[in-house]
Amino acid sequence: MIDITIQLGRMCPYRRSYFLQGGAAHLSKAGHAERLTQLLTSFPFMAYKIAAVGPQPLIGDYDLPRVSKDGISWDGDHLGLIQESIRLSADVVTEDHAQLAGQLLGRLLPSELPEIQMMLEQARNWDGGPWLRPITSGLMPPGGPLLRTFRGHQSQVNAVAVMTDGRRVVSASDDRYLGVWNLDTGEVQSIPTGHTGAVVAIAVTADGRHAVSGSNDHTLKVWRLESGECSFTLEGHLKGVRAVATTPNSRMIVSASDDGTLKVWDLASGTESLTLTGHAGQVWGVAVLQDGKRALSGSEDHTVKLWDLESGTELLSLAGHDDGVWAVAVTPDGTRCVSASRDHTLKLWDLENGHEILTFRGHAEAVYGVAVTPDGKRAVSASEDGIVSLWDLESGEELLTCRGHAEAVNAIAVTRDGRRAVSASLDQSLKLWDLDNREKGFSAQHHASGVLDVAVTPDGRRAISASHDETIKVWDLQSGQVTLTLAGHTGSVNRVAAMPDGRRLVTASGDHALKVWDLESGYEVLTLAGHSEWITSLTVTPDGKRAISASEDRSVKVWDLDSREESMSLTGHADWVMAVAVTPDGRRVVSASRDHTLKVWDLESGALLATLLGHGDAVNAVGITPDSRRAVSASSDYTLKVWDLGSGQEVFTLAGHTSAIWTLALTPDCRRAVSGSNDNELRVWDLENGAELFKMPGDASGIYYGIWSLAVTPDGRSAISASDDRMLRVWDLESGRAVASFTADGSLMTCAVAPDGRTIVAGERSGRVHILHLEGLAN
Repeated sequence: MIDITIQLGRMCPYRRSYFLQGGAAHLSKAGHAERLTQLLTSFPFMAYKIAAVGPQPLIGDYDLPRVSKDGISWDGDHLGLIQESIRLSADVVTEDHAQLAGQLLGRLLPSELPEIQMMLEQARNWDGGPWLRPITSGLMPPGGPLLRTFRGHQSQVNAVAVMTDGRRVVSASDDRYLGVWNLDTGEVQSIPTGHTGAVVAIAVTADGRHAVSGSNDHTLKVWRLESGECSFTLEGHLKGVRAVATTPNSRMIVSASDDGTLKVWDLASGTESLTLTGHAGQVWGVAVLQDGKRALSGSEDHTVKLWDLESGTELLSLAGHDDGVWAVAVTPDGTRCVSASRDHTLKLWDLENGHEILTFRGHAEAVYGVAVTPDGKRAVSASEDGIVSLWDLESGEELLTCRGHAEAVNAIAVTRDGRRAVSASLDQSLKLWDLDNREKGFSAQHHASGVLDVAVTPDGRRAISASHDETIKVWDLQSGQVTLTLAGHTGSVNRVAAMPDGRRLVTASGDHALKVWDLESGYEVLTLAGHSEWITSLTVTPDGKRAISASEDRSVKVWDLDSREESMSLTGHADWVMAVAVTPDGRRVVSASRDHTLKVWDLESGALLATLLGHGDAVNAVGITPDSRRAVSASSDYTLKVWDLGSGQEVFTLAGHTSAIWTLALTPDCRRAVSGSNDNELRVWDLENGAELFKMPGDASGIYYGIWSLAVTPDGRSAISASDDRMLRVWDLESGRAVASFTADGSLMTCAVAPDGRTIVAGERSGRVHILHLEGLAN
């Protein structure tokens, strides 16, 4: 390690600031290539520089020449990997520079390069206060198709368009702002639009001088991109503007509306030239052909139509989709088009004869956006499933699957060189993808689809993850490695429960069955079938002799694990049973349902002991105090309720949340409950008097995300939350402060804590599993 990095912490603020600003450039100019290379692999230097000036100047340092005075070059793959890892993490460390160590470890752990391992060892030992240290490489590694994430919008991003210079994009959002982004630096210029509704459409003229925005407020606005000023507002649609396109000569605008029409506007005068009618439903997408004389539209009526922009006549109607067409794109030669539909497919059409050429299948949800590369050979799609896909237009093959967004991808645009794509998402971000990078960037260790549940064995040695990909994975909590992959379910694995002996595992699936597994051999011990619908919840009695499952079939079933039979079926709910919990004494079970009720059952006789009435909406979660005396329920009616299980009476209603409550956890001492809501707040409640002790906002920006999972440490001092904003947070339950956080690449759906109170497991919607250790927190 060179002396100057060791001394960074001892420098006076002025000297340190001077060195951080220009030290690397000075070493490069002076030909100190070896010292510059050492500096760029020094974690203290990275941490100090990001804290002082942000990530972009540091990213730029890795592009400095590293040639010594005698012509010797000091370079290596490790520098490129570090630079790309910082670029991938730039949006995270810009907001919270204390996460640098966790981000680098999460991306670079698998690297065997000694320079990287030395840097990571410095990161592990960095004393920056409490932090979450990744044990697994759960973040997207460098070298994959994702190049960068852009954050700045305060609501979902609905549309994106590439500017003619190929280095900037314009985005439109529900926050009523336009964003002009530099793809190289991540810098953004925010332009308030003056629209009174969400901005859902954006187009840039071919000459690069103007942008056109379309809004739910029924209007379009034309913007001068150099000044950011609005030239005029176009009014005439009777409902919201859904899509907009401009002609190649930059003279006309074509807009599509929820009113079922398209309109053609003169860009110079701002006057309406034509109204195109013929669709039987809302028009979602529009594209103009290269000849500037024709336009395509996609509609809720399942069709694509080709229009003559001079006469306003309909030339073709393309029918074949089974649901609404959300977007259309045209090949550069104007002979073919691609349509994207809510039926989960894309279709390639011949515009000469109107015939369907190919159907592209692969997305699991609605396809919201599509763009064709400039060479006309590939198409890029954006889907509600959070995935961006690249397709070969000749063979129909899916060439690339890009996972990274935490929510639906609303729109996609391709840069003028055809090498990169920019996606816009409901998760309030834009992402830049390398379309020439065929590396999937998705470790085989992780699941191929969303992680729905995680659990830790009682001995704290292993974690179990259950996934939509129909598999269960067993992880070693020390090494972070997968020791077993259990396959056998034919539907998504929704819930997992470790048996008290730590040797067996019970899983519940969308295939309506439960399975018991041996954790040493990985063998399936038995299958328990009896439910007729998706299993929503699972628990095991404290003695390990019975499993209890809840289902969308409105029943709760009790399974005898010794006799391998269903011992009883508890029926009486009028809607799905969402959650089930067993009292610690093993005598009763409490079920929670979408029918707004909870029911208390006797586990010996199967008798219904009580129906708990009071909630005004679905009951999503239930917990039981360790003394078996009380139950706590969480509901979509924004409240929690505390119940006396002896009398079946409501003790308290806990009110304060402003949205549905999805999850709750109780402290071991029975004194407090922690709730997590769709309002992105955790609240801590006193179970003795029903008082709210404090609330813990999950995001200081005021953006609302769902908190999906909660866990309380065995000592009752901390809570862990997993949420839609990609954040895993550790909360101090005395002060109500977040003491440590970790930002994943995607929405976090579930979390669990090991008996040591320091090892945490979290599962992403993307399928990645994170195992982390809480460092730097005083005992």
